[in-house]
Amino acid sequence: MNPLILRRLIGRMGFDPASLFVGGHAGFAYDFKNPSKLFQNSNGTGIVSAENDPIGYVSDLSGNANHATQATAGIRPLFSDGALADGNKSLVTPSITLSGLDKLTIIACVQTNSGSNQGLIQLGNGTSSGTCLLWMSGVFGQKWSSRLIGSASVDVANNRATPSLTPKVISSVYDYAGAAALNEVVTRVDGEAYGCNTEAAGPAGTAHFSNGAFTLLNCFLGTGLVGKAIRLIVIGRALSADELYEAEKWAAAAASIPIIPETPPSGASDYSFISLYGQSLAMGISSSPVISSVRRFDTDYMFSGGTEAWSPSGNYTSLIPLAEGSKIISGGNADESPVSGFAEALHESGFGGKTIGMVGGFPGTAIADLSKGDNAYTGYLSSILNGWRRSREQFQSFKVRAFAFMQGESDGATSGYSALLNQLKVDLNTDIKATTLQTEDVWCLSYQLPMAKIGLQHLAAQEDYGNIRVASPLYQLPTVDGVHLTNVASKVIGAYFGLAYKAIIVDGNTAWKPLMVSTVSVSGQNIDLTYNVPAGALAFDTTTVAAQTNHGFRLVDSGGSPLTISSVSILNADTVRIVAAATVPAGAKVYYGFSDPANTSEGTDKGNLRDTQGDTVVFDGGGINYPMHNWAVLQLVQLP
Repeated sequence: MNPLILRRLIGRMGFDPASLFVGGHAGFAYDFKNPSKLFQNSNGTGIVSAENDPIGYVSDLSGNANHATQATAGIRPLFSDGALADGNKSLVTPSITLSGLDKLTIIACVQTNSGSNQGLIQLGNGTSSGTCLLWMSGVFGQKWSSRLIGSASVDVANNRATPSLTPKVISSVYDYAGAAALNEVVTRVDGEAYGCNTEAAGPAGTAHFSNGAFTLLNCFLGTGLVGKAIRLIVIGRALSADELYEAEKWAAAAASIPIIPETPPSGASDYSFISLYGQSLAMGISSSPVISSVRRFDTDYMFSGGTEAWSPSGNYTSLIPLAEGSKIISGGNADESPVSGFAEALHESGFGGKTIGMVGGFPGTAIADLSKGDNAYTGYLSSILNGWRRSREQFQSFKVRAFAFMQGESDGATSGYSALLNQLKVDLNTDIKATTLQTEDVWCLSYQLPMAKIGLQHLAAQEDYGNIRVASPLYQLPTVDGVHLTNVASKVIGAYFGLAYKAIIVDGNTAWKPLMVSTVSVSGQNIDLTYNVPAGALAFDTTTVAAQTNHGFRLVDSGGSPLTISSVSILNADTVRIVAAATVPAGAKVYYGFSDPANTSEGTDKGNLRDTQGDTVVFDGGGINYPMHNWAVLQLVQLP
């Protein structure tokens, strides 16, 4: 039968380690927990049936008949839901043909009961001429190591301390074919390579394994195993990522260890990282007093250091309920940040997952100082790495699908801002995916500042580059000083981010855009602006935003000189009609929300146009009850 077909058939029936060996691959597989595969005597007689029965023979599950034995009765391990060893026990395999092979994979479920140096697998005769392939260095806090074979002695270690008396799945994939010596061994603990490093360089692309017997439960680098081996696979090839995951799950199942794939599957993850990155508005400076001091949804978390516990040395030791707290920082009090509104709006709109909320920002900071190479960028990535760590410690998957960007006030006169924002998104996308190992790209959800110079750049970033969206303009929200948002407004802008996240990321509507002009037609004095209306119908609102001249619409000629508008009206559910006082000249433009596209003063640019989404979508926010209308973004529309 075709080996691939056989593997698929076995996979449908449940994982069988023999599926890895189809095609004649060298190696062996043992289940020390299954007494039906264990015998007391080295000739395969005397079934193991009781606790502390000696194990003198272990049946090979690979199909290669490489059964492990121990002829000397006094050094046979004992059966106790595995092969129990006291530092002086061992089993030996027949000679395995590995000559010419430059790849090897080891997967072992093992429990240590001592902090001493302990050997588990050795290729060779148990003397210093052998090669200890997998051993545990208790001196360094339960550090599992894999050793290369060749002219140099090279350790590849997982430096995370792993507690005694706790079963672990240790995997090592050797590959001598590559030119980079530092990448020749990958060691994983419980399905995770985090914390592994090569401690010395070895031969690059030159070494091969040699034929020989394997010694199990012992190694010349220390005493033998003090604990027990539970399941073990050794195979003369490098397993694929999917095969390794299945083999690790099989090994782990014997000790009830949950294993999740290091590369998370597409779609939703157990934990979603939702964050604000930028300057003071992202942090909730002056947004006082705190509203969200108590978590509303029991699936929302933050780090133990709080919503703003971000920096390379931040307090990330645990996850605690998401709740806002007042902090005195450089630039003022940081109180109600948008992150609680972000999380709550997500849940109010039907999102059922868990979130880790984070705020990363510096007051008065330009985008250049938030970009790659700066300490702020490093600190932001550190918070993501720690979210990944805390999630995997709970055997939960973790992803960053989008970040909310609240910045631009310090770049009022910066030319090329949209390109800088896109580069930040590109760099974060690359570095976040390298951290989380997710396959999905990371989106940037931005606000739009009510200052045309940068506000139009926010919109340009959306229109000129991929995976960037303006979640909402800011002009409709109240401020305390013309710049910083009130506490309610800070929570509400977070809710706008939550709704955009729900539409784009959760629901997969990647075509979603804010309320903006999509098509234009001009006939004589009439200009018809057709909008993409996210929900409901167009409406003018002079209550939330004081009435603006012509509801915020302005008409200029090709040189920017004002032209007179006779009237502005809503023609139907999605169209605004502007009637000019005279025939519209070629090259004319419509400004919405501003009079000067170079304006760098915040708070003067605004309009009265919105949709009616808020008639049905009201953000509770713990009693805020804010109607979530989509407000039209500041926009410069070139007429034909």
